[in-house]
Amino acid sequence: MANDRKIQFATQVIAKIEAQQAATTGSLEEYDLSKAAYQYNKTHTSVNKSLGGNGYIDVNSTQWGDGWTSMSVLTRTAWEDFDEVWNTTASDWDIGSGDVAISSAVVQLSSDSSTMAFCYIKNTGSNAVKITLEYGAGSPTYPFKLPAAGSIQFKGYSTNLTIDKIGVVRVSSDSTIEYVIAKA
Repeated sequence: MANDRKIQFATQVIAKIEAQQAATTGSLEEYDLSKAAYQYNKTHTSVNKSLGGNGYIDVNSTQWGDGWTSMSVLTRTAWEDFDEVWNTTASDWDIGSGDVAISSAVVQLSSDSSTMAFCYIKNTGSNAVKITLEYGAGSPTYPFKLPAAGSIQFKGYSTNLTIDKIGVVRVSSDSTIEYVIAKA
């Protein structure tokens, strides 16, 4: 399977601490160089470095369908979908965003029951969303909460996690997400 498809993933975490910059006074003849006190973020001194890593994961060359990424469910993403004469239309490839609407009902991202190899979800909306790995359970838990512009990525660990168990719901107000879910 190593020659089929690979997904490269990476993450970086930088621990920050809020610091206080004292007010400064000063002048040069005609210019006032005084600055008011302000807060700023600096690298946390006890960590003093960035943390993270990257890697590759092999995924099956034949995925479970076009919906394995939210970006591929757009209309008119292939040449044959365009029926206009190329030089007489203002149409372009950027028809939509690939965002999936998230509301008060849990959205199952796929009904395919294949083993999940990799999942990436990004909250592209302006409100928080919750993610479950137990879609369809009587009372699913939501171990992940994504704020606006937040994202999460994780690898599958065994046959216990299947693609059809991933669901997303809003926390309090509607939002949107984009995703990639690849089968092993």
